[in-house]
Amino acid sequence: MTLAGTVTAEAGLGERLRDGASKLLSVRCPEAPEGVAARGIGKVGFVVLDPHAAQGRRPRAGERARFLRSFLAGPGRVGAVLPTSRHTVRATLDMAPVERARCVVELGAGTGPYTREILARLGPDATLLAFEVDPALAGALAGELGDPRLRVIADSAANLEAHLDGRRPEVIVSALPFTSLPGDLRREILAVARRVLAEDGVMLVLQYSLFLRGDLRRTFASVRMRVSPLNVPPAVLYACRPAEGPG
Repeated sequence: MTLAGTVTAEAGLGERLRDGASKLLSVRCPEAPEGVAARGIGKVGFVVLDPHAAQGRRPRAGERARFLRSFLAGPGRVGAVLPTSRHTVRATLDMAPVERARCVVELGAGTGPYTREILARLGPDATLLAFEVDPALAGALAGELGDPRLRVIADSAANLEAHLDGRRPEVIVSALPFTSLPGDLRREILAVARRVLAEDGVMLVLQYSLFLRGDLRRTFASVRMRVSPLNVPPAVLYACRPAEGPG
C-alpha cells in the first residue's frame, strides 16, 4: 500500500471509530437492580465483559447491571460501557491458533466472554490462566465455570510472570483498557507479555482506538490489525508477534 493509501485507510478507520462513539452516546442502559453494589475494577483496569457474549445468549439484567455499575464506578478503568460483542470475541480469537496452544493467558477476564470462547477452542490437556484483578469477579468466574483447564488469578497483569512457573504461553489475550493506564504501567505490562510469550506465539489485543499501536510496534516485531465495525464502539483488534512471520 502507498503512503497516501495508508493515510486514507487510517483516516477512514478514524471516522468509523468516531461514528461508533457517537452511536454509543445514544445507548440507553438499564438501571442497576436493588442489591447490586458498585465496584471498581482495580488499579490495573481490567475490562468487565459480557459473560454470555461468546455463547450467543443474552445477558441477564443483573449481569448488564454489574457491567454498567463497574463502568460508572471507574469509567477510566473500563474499556467500554457496553459488553464486547460475540462477533468481536470470535474475530479476535480467530487471529491466533488457540486450539493448538498448550498454555493461554487472558488479561482482564472480567465476567468471562473471552474465557468461555477460549475454553471452547482449547485442547483437553491445555491450560488457561485468566487474570482478573477484582477478587469478587475472579471468584464468581471460577465458581461459575469450574473447568479443570482454567485457573483464575486475582492479581495484576503486571505480575503475570510470577504465576507462570516458567511456562511460555503460545497465546496471550488482552482486553485491558491500555489507553487509560499510566504510560509506565502500560509499557510494563506489554514488556512482561513480550518477555514471557513463546517465540512463535501471538498476543491478541482488543482496543477502541489506534492509540496503542505505537507501543505495540515498539514492543513486537510484527503487528497486524483489523477492525470489528459491528461492535459498539467499533473495536480495533491487534495480533502481535515477537518475530516476523505468517499470520
